[in-house]
Amino acid sequence: MRLVRKHDLSCARHFTDAQSHAILAAQSGSSDAAHCDTNLAVLRQAHGTGLWLACDCLKEKGLTPLLTSCHIKDDNKRYWRTLSGHPTHHARCPFARFRTRHHDAATLPPPRTDHVEILYDAPPTDRLATSCDQTGHGGERAAQRPPLSWLLLSVIERAGLNRLSSSSNLASPSDWRSLLVQATGTFTLGNGEPLSELWFHRPAAWTSTAVHAQLRQKTPDWPQGHLPQAFLCWITFTVSEERDRAALPGPPPPGRAREGQRRQEWIHVRDGVTLPIIGRTPVPGPYLFIGAVARYTGRPDYECVRAFAQPVVATDCPIPVDSRNERFALGQLRTTVDILSREFPGAQFSITKPLFPIETQIEDQTRYCLPDFLLRITRGATSLLFVIEVMGFDRPSYHQSKAATHPLMATLGTLLEMDATRFHQGPAHRTQQGRRLTQALRGILRQSLP
Repeated sequence: MRLVRKHDLSCARHFTDAQSHAILAAQSGSSDAAHCDTNLAVLRQAHGTGLWLACDCLKEKGLTPLLTSCHIKDDNKRYWRTLSGHPTHHARCPFARFRTRHHDAATLPPPRTDHVEILYDAPPTDRLATSCDQTGHGGERAAQRPPLSWLLLSVIERAGLNRLSSSSNLASPSDWRSLLVQATGTFTLGNGEPLSELWFHRPAAWTSTAVHAQLRQKTPDWPQGHLPQAFLCWITFTVSEERDRAALPGPPPPGRAREGQRRQEWIHVRDGVTLPIIGRTPVPGPYLFIGAVARYTGRPDYECVRAFAQPVVATDCPIPVDSRNERFALGQLRTTVDILSREFPGAQFSITKPLFPIETQIEDQTRYCLPDFLLRITRGATSLLFVIEVMGFDRPSYHQSKAATHPLMATLGTLLEMDATRFHQGPAHRTQQGRRLTQALRGILRQSLP
């Protein structure tokens, strides 16, 4: 085994047989403390220098499976992740078992709690993440979500803002902000008060230091050993390239700001802003920004410690999306619903964006999956559920992961796919995918609805 450079896969460091054995032993779960220490040292070096780990499990074939070092800041854990698009590991390699678990559907329910505690005054010691830690609960997307994302999605789901009904208009920004605030009242902070007491949805509360004052006032109520913390939440359109700050609401100045023009205002985040990235490209905004505010021991004042930027459909439609393709797909899905609602009078259409894994039963086992969208159509006593999957890539590893989760989704309802690889070819291609979806649904409804 060896560490290699990304640009040409040339060797940067060779490992001895003992070191390679320690890395594999730590991965397989049969390691002792010395093996874990060796593996952690390699993980840190790979992460700090931008190197990849080349596994030698297929050396007799001249192929090199590659792994990248990942670091979960919130829990200070490290783990290896197999890179897609490269040779897969030998079946007996510990990393092959890890990769299968990481991409397969989970067998454990997702952690759900109404208690909110994101930051800790004394972070846990840097440690190796086990394969169970990285499996997550419901697939790769769920496993990659940091705690701030889980909190924001929980509030959105509680507020019902991940559902879009054909019988109601989209809420205005002021309406959905109030719904979020109402939902935060059902969550509890570490001091026993509702989350709504320290949930701020106006940037002026931060710039005027009102957040600091209220958090300082409530600090004595926090139990010993728990870190007082508040939360910011509003729409932002831009996250800096360094991802260390996010723009406050308001359009950026056109080009170079002239004298007298309003300059872009930013909120700085000490540990950076996390946001979904596909390949090496961040998913574009608008985002629903959530930031955690606290004051660590030894720090002079309160600061926005870390943040997450959740892509949403639009400022007047805060439905979360995982990619730009999902934005396009939802637009086509809404057009389809408008057409079919006119063709089938009396039918009710409801679109839901699932935010957490859904329990399924297959082969007498409980499994979890996370569809892109759910479409429920009801007329009279008949109710039909459709699972809409947005297929964004055309590569073997992607289709392999979908082959594991699609049978689970099919147990929920009729599975229909949209070929998102054509979305970026222009509006005509997006419309074509919408028409195909409309035709498929129309055929089923003509046979199934009374």
